[in-house]
Amino acid sequence: MGDRSQLKGTPVSVLKNQEAEHRKLIGQNDRPCFLTMSHGRNKFRIFPKHPDTQSWIYPKAVHWVPAEIKDDNGKVIEIKNLPVFNSRVHGGTKNDIIEEYIEMVKKTLKDEAPNKVTERLAPILDWRKGMVINSNWVCYAKKLEADETGLIGRLELTSGTKEKLNALAAVESPNEPIVTDPFTDADDGVCILVDYDPEKKDAKGQKDMKNFYIVSLDRQKVDKFTTQLIPTPLTDQDVEEFFKLEPLEKLYKNVYTKKDFQRAVTGLQIVDEREKYGVFQSSEFLELVDAMCDLYPEGEGVEEGSGVEIPVGEKEVELPAKLAPKTPSKSNLKEVIAKPVVGDEFDKMDRTALKAYIKTELKGEITVMKSYLDPQIRDLIRDYIKTHSQAADEVESDEVESDEVDVSQASAEQVANLTNKTVAEVKEKTPVIVKEKGNTTPKTNDRLEALKKKHNLA
Repeated sequence: MGDRSQLKGTPVSVLKNQEAEHRKLIGQNDRPCFLTMSHGRNKFRIFPKHPDTQSWIYPKAVHWVPAEIKDDNGKVIEIKNLPVFNSRVHGGTKNDIIEEYIEMVKKTLKDEAPNKVTERLAPILDWRKGMVINSNWVCYAKKLEADETGLIGRLELTSGTKEKLNALAAVESPNEPIVTDPFTDADDGVCILVDYDPEKKDAKGQKDMKNFYIVSLDRQKVDKFTTQLIPTPLTDQDVEEFFKLEPLEKLYKNVYTKKDFQRAVTGLQIVDEREKYGVFQSSEFLELVDAMCDLYPEGEGVEEGSGVEIPVGEKEVELPAKLAPKTPSKSNLKEVIAKPVVGDEFDKMDRTALKAYIKTELKGEITVMKSYLDPQIRDLIRDYIKTHSQAADEVESDEVESDEVDVSQASAEQVANLTNKTVAEVKEKTPVIVKEKGNTTPKTNDRLEALKKKHNLA
């Protein structure tokens, strides 16, 4: 019979190290994991900054956007929200494409559906499920267990928690300027204690989000009235492991690449189709995409969320190929040919004037959707007139050249004199119209299609 006394429990530290080793074996990269914040008290030993870097802590700002996750055969198995870096924070640019998209949606809805703006914006502005920026801070730390062993990884702190750390540092040095913080020195650094309670309520019984995290420094009682800080020096093994880690500056500063931008645009298009905002039907927005794409270097960086790591390029996502611009229906040849190609006069027209022009001058041949932006409507009018004027020019060259008629400047009477055969030839040269469920869609729209093709948006 076996000796019962030899059966012992497994220390938590052994389990933690076992899990860490397993993650390394099957992991997608060798970067340290994110440390978890457990309910109750958490004890962390924060590491100092790497040599030749600016700080021990760096901002991390992401947007959560949808992506099509595919299997090995290219079949979409799910649409899942994944994090994408913010370009302003992690690329040093003036603008971020996701923030620009949100602003354009706001403008569109304000013009089209002022009474439903809040309701329609909810899918992208909801703080839990939307795409608004999520900003925290990241540092390297060791989460200490009861036996003082623990796992080294990245610790993500909310902005409120970081402010509390700043306040603690100030309290510890009330009579002299703060030179260094009290928690990162390799020898004298003090552990921080974080009491986490996501169910904490205020006096009114509502969730007290500001106090989910209570932060303090590790202390011990000296006597009845006095406490003192407890330094926790880093071990030689801690130092050795720390120097193997990539500096946070390399992970979070000026790391935004074209891959990040591509993922952002991919996610935005999925949202645009799902919520029917119509922003991707705007040449104005696609030209912004075109301009911003040139700001970023090529790269295969890695993005991660809270405890989630997603290597760029592991699961390629493609945009849905359903983006034919909803532009004019069939043409009214006599009216269109009689009008000259209009230049920038449309820039002076507001939405009401543009609609009136379509109704009176183009006989309602362009359908204006509520999701269309004003610049988009102007482009549709210009493209419509340009297309039919060019067709008329070809007819004039082939059939009425001897009369030296400038078709683009022709009067209605001159157009009326065109033979039935000529009009038929003009019709043959106009874009093919495809009708579907009551909508009319042109086969091509050069300006939009060129941009979409360039950025793999169709």
